[in-house]
Amino acid sequence: MSSSNLAESRTGYWQEFGERWNEFWFAPADPLPLGIIRVFVGLCWLLYLVILTPDLAAWFSAGGLVPRDLFQRLVLDGGGVNEFAYWSIFSQLGSSGAVLGVHVVFMVVAVLLVIGCFSRTAAAVSLFALLQYVHRAPFVTAQAEPVLAFMLLYLFIGPCGATLSLDAWRRRKPGSSLLAAEPRWDARVALRLMQVHLAAFYLMMAISKLHGDVWWRGEAIWAMMAMVHSRLFDWSAFRDHPYLINFWTHAIVLFELTFAALIWPRMTRPLVLAVGIIIWLSLLPLSGAIVFCLLMIVANAAFVPGEWWQRWLGRFSAAQA
Repeated sequence: MSSSNLAESRTGYWQEFGERWNEFWFAPADPLPLGIIRVFVGLCWLLYLVILTPDLAAWFSAGGLVPRDLFQRLVLDGGGVNEFAYWSIFSQLGSSGAVLGVHVVFMVVAVLLVIGCFSRTAAAVSLFALLQYVHRAPFVTAQAEPVLAFMLLYLFIGPCGATLSLDAWRRRKPGSSLLAAEPRWDARVALRLMQVHLAAFYLMMAISKLHGDVWWRGEAIWAMMAMVHSRLFDWSAFRDHPYLINFWTHAIVLFELTFAALIWPRMTRPLVLAVGIIIWLSLLPLSGAIVFCLLMIVANAAFVPGEWWQRWLGRFSAAQA
């Protein structure tokens, strides 16, 4: 092959790569999946706030279990971090009544996100609100907060109020559907960011489990069953079924380890999504991590194409009519 032909071949390769890259990230996409995800992420965010409400004064008020001077010693001084990195509006409030007032405002914002009123603004304010709780009491956070944070961020980036929202209802023309919206490039960017981030999140969860002996021995599910303070039901009857517990434990690790590879091919994607729903619904009553398990199911919806949602919701609307 001559040098000119080789140069042309390389140019053609990089040109094709660039076209596929641009198509992957920026080809206009149906905003409907973002609208559906917004509704359910908003409901999970609202549930998160409701769960926090009974212990609000204990964890976030100045006179609670962790007053500001103790927080300074434990987190800021002990961790050697800058105070600005953990700035929270709750650290500036004195009374539990003021904390409750701000908490109620954040709950109202969560409702606005669910119904799609000023959707992107509500997503941005919700992300800001979540960080206020995390920065004031990072020691009571768990797995749900990271997932909730990146989902809210990507909802803000994308047109999450283009469908199934009050925003869409105000803008729509007479006779048009709340499900229909023009394909947009920023919808593609937001969905791709969710997908890539979620695939990486699954891989990190799998790698962290491979560092734990309880997962290698197949006993992690039993460990969750034995945690009486977090489980939703009594699972003690399963102690007589060690093979089931071992299979369940290793199936979770295998699913998380292979998710990032198997979720992208169209042939394996439906199976991966179905297995994911089963796994997260099974972990919900075991772990008691209600918001986290529900969020993971909702996040998986980023891989469901808009055409499927249009067909399914279109049939549902026709049946209701």
